[in-house]
Amino acid sequence: MKKAILCSTIETDIFYPDIVKNASKTQDRAQAMQELLNLE
Repeated sequence: MKKAILCSTIETDIFYPDIVKNASKTQDRAQAMQELLNLE
């Protein structure tokens, strides 16, 4: 299996829907990254 690096910025644990309208919540990004890690 080839190795890959996945990066995402997680600047804060506060969700600002007025500012980041299209961004997913920090918890959702962290969960998605964990699920990708477990794909092996």
